[in-house]
Amino acid sequence: MVSTYDFSKEKPSEFEAAGIDYNLSACLEYNSQSFDITDIEKVLAVFEGERDERDWRWVIKVTKRCAEKNGGRFVFLQGGCDYTGWDCQSSADSKFAKTAKQAAEFAKSDMRYEKDEDGKVYQSLVEQLKSSKSKTWRESKDEELGVKDLPKI
Repeated sequence: MVSTYDFSKEKPSEFEAAGIDYNLSACLEYNSQSFDITDIEKVLAVFEGERDERDWRWVIKVTKRCAEKNGGRFVFLQGGCDYTGWDCQSSADSKFAKTAKQAAEFAKSDMRYEKDEDGKVYQSLVEQLKSSKSKTWRESKDEELGVKDLPKI
């Protein structure tokens, strides 16, 4: 497992540029997968979860090296945690795919106990992929909420 806290001050800005936020970082820190945070090239789509409620879902583009090791350049990651956070009770699963759209398709399956019954998760991920995501999910949300120019803490 790799923690963002183990990196120099330059790494967090690289992670932010790739669209890696706290929840993705914590999900990977506390739930080992066949890839880690340093394998992420860019977060392409996010479905925001909620503690003790619905799972987070990500469609992620990984490095070529990671893709060769895992059989796909894109990964669908689904994870959730209880109300106390990722470090207490949490779990996650991931599957690799050849294309981003194929990775998003995993949102339709019963990968974990929480299924996308009404298709809203899948639709949200596909819409983000179609928009060619020139901005990360976080950049889009910051702009939408009018907080993109606030100083980072």
